[in-house]
Amino acid sequence: MRRSSLFSSLGPTRDGRWKPEISAPGQYLTAALADASELSRISERAKVSSRLLTIEGTSMAAPVVTGAIALMLQKKPTLTPIQIKDILQNTAKKDSHTQSSTWTTAYGYGKLDIIAALNQI
Repeated sequence: MRRSSLFSSLGPTRDGRWKPEISAPGQYLTAALADASELSRISERAKVSSRLLTIEGTSMAAPVVTGAIALMLQKKPTLTPIQIKDILQNTAKKDSHTQSSTWTTAYGYGKLDIIAALNQI
């Protein structure tokens, strides 16, 4: 099976839990460059004059999922963590990479689909 990024970990966990749960964009994403960041020295990744940094990893994927959850809570503030998790899993996008399986070792339940999640609320 094709992995989402070469640096991504495959599931399940050592104790058998189904992880990852969902896949989100996390490779070559551009974000604000923090003042005095050590990463500003990486000239091919940082545009110091524009205050931008392009990196990858969970450091970039986690904010995407967090933003999706914030939008969900804005729409319905009473959602519980379990409800949020269920909505994200049930609305995750399936495609030729994720296949139609319920869960895969590379993509979990599928790719984050923010619009579908919001529409389910």
